[in-house]
Amino acid sequence: MRKAFINIKRKGILIFLLCCSIRASAHPAPVVDFVMSPFCLGDTAYFTNLTTRADYYTWNIYKQNQADTFYTTIYNSTDLNIKFKFSQAGKYRIELIGDNGHVISLVRSFTIKQAQTPDANFSYHDCLSHYVNMSTCYSSCKWLFGDGQTSTEFSPIHYYASTGKYKVSLIAYNGSASDTISDSVYVYTVNNLNGEFTYKVNKDSVFFHANDSISGPFTLYSWVFGDGTTFSGYFSTGRKIYHTYQRKDTTYTVFMLARSLCLTSFSSHSILVPDSTPVYKTSIYPNPLQNSTLHILCERKTEVSKIVLNNSQGQRVGFSIVETTRGFNIDIAALPAGLYFLSIYFKGKTLHHKLLKE
Repeated sequence: MRKAFINIKRKGILIFLLCCSIRASAHPAPVVDFVMSPFCLGDTAYFTNLTTRADYYTWNIYKQNQADTFYTTIYNSTDLNIKFKFSQAGKYRIELIGDNGHVISLVRSFTIKQAQTPDANFSYHDCLSHYVNMSTCYSSCKWLFGDGQTSTEFSPIHYYASTGKYKVSLIAYNGSASDTISDSVYVYTVNNLNGEFTYKVNKDSVFFHANDSISGPFTLYSWVFGDGTTFSGYFSTGRKIYHTYQRKDTTYTVFMLARSLCLTSFSSHSILVPDSTPVYKTSIYPNPLQNSTLHILCERKTEVSKIVLNNSQGQRVGFSIVETTRGFNIDIAALPAGLYFLSIYFKGKTLHHKLLKE
């Protein structure tokens, strides 16, 4: 089981995404999201669940202790949506967990002031291009998205033309009072996860390369190589990978599943891994030999290191040799009739022939 954590700190806000049990299974993980209604101290806040692909939900509300920085659970529920009356000022966190076999937890923070004045806070959900207003005690707001666009919606969806870093500001108003928060938001390319991959065969090894240009470290690539082995790795280790096959001259069906925090995609290819073992073939003629010249045909003659001829008693005998276009010619006119053994040495392999001179 792998776990990935994202911590994004802003003014008085902590977004904590727990991506748990990211596995190469048939269904993608939930995309957890929620919004809350505007409220002040003593009001009831309404939390609306916007999560997709989840079967079960758990809500938890935590309040920071005044004596230390620890948080204590003050409320939990398994309802789809919840409401809660906040009767004390302080710092709070609210957690929503979505579960469909994969468990995803989203935690957002906000502050309730003693005075009836706004406290501006927001979070950005990159998967959904969703800006979530976590301000308290406000009646209206204005967003500046850093690309020249603005909005007065409470929790707007905003699409950027390109990926990158944007300085985003939120102004929360309550009558004549206002509060502003500004922070940098990183927008990743999350909508081009096509799951396709290319490959290049080099002898018994194959180099696999997922085509996606998706950025960020939380893209998980799961490979099934078709030979009984698998591998899973995040963006830095799983997107480009070598695999060596033990069995040659075989076609393998390779599967690759790519999963980001938002999307899941899948593809497969059938890949032939050829037998790259060098083939050494030689032949000699005429055999039996009646004249003085023996012809050796050799497909890989440039790899021949030496040629040795022994008689039937195992004694090495001499001869003259001439290289030809297709191999070698050796002159054994001076040798007596009898049985001989010809050995042709390559780099790492030796071939033997019996030769009968009449």
